[in-house]
Amino acid sequence: MNITHEDLAEIVNADRPSVTLGLKKLQGQGLIELEYGKI
Repeated sequence: MNITHEDLAEIVNADRPSVTLGLKKLQGQGLIELEYGKI
């Protein structure tokens, strides 16, 4: 999915650092893969 952490934060009405933390936890569990500008 082509979306930045900032864009996702706006969609879910959260701040970017919180979104990044959550995404990194999901990545650590092997549920998602993160790349620059992509999830």
